[in-house]
Amino acid sequence: MQSVPTRLVVLIIVAVLGASLGFTVIAQLIFQLQLEEGLISAELFSFWKIGGIVLSLYAITTPWRWQKRILSYSSDSESSSTRRLRGMLILFCYIPLVAPLLFGLVLLFQGLSITEFHCFVAISVVGVLGWAIYNLRRIV
Repeated sequence: MQSVPTRLVVLIIVAVLGASLGFTVIAQLIFQLQLEEGLISAELFSFWKIGGIVLSLYAITTPWRWQKRILSYSSDSESSSTRRLRGMLILFCYIPLVAPLLFGLVLLFQGLSITEFHCFVAISVVGVLGWAIYNLRRIV
């Protein structure tokens, strides 16, 4: 089975870190302008928060599962192009690593504190760094 190209790993790291920075700036603006509104009850909000955390943890494990399938598929079929492989890896690795940021932003609009939002950012950053270390250790 082949490994993920180093350029692609670095590209995904930079993209996720850039998205994390962008979402943090947006969240800070929302928090400073006090645009968040708690439209749901406190009990329902706690269920949403737990759901957001569980979905975030599930999302950061997704790149490993999809990567194995995509790489095994690409080594089995001779007709798959490198461009198609890279596109599939970006789609199935980048989006799940950014998903915790989206979950955190949605919860921020429902009344999540900025400190708790930063936990969602940390989940995303730790997920991308873990995925990158996993891929880059195979290359070295």
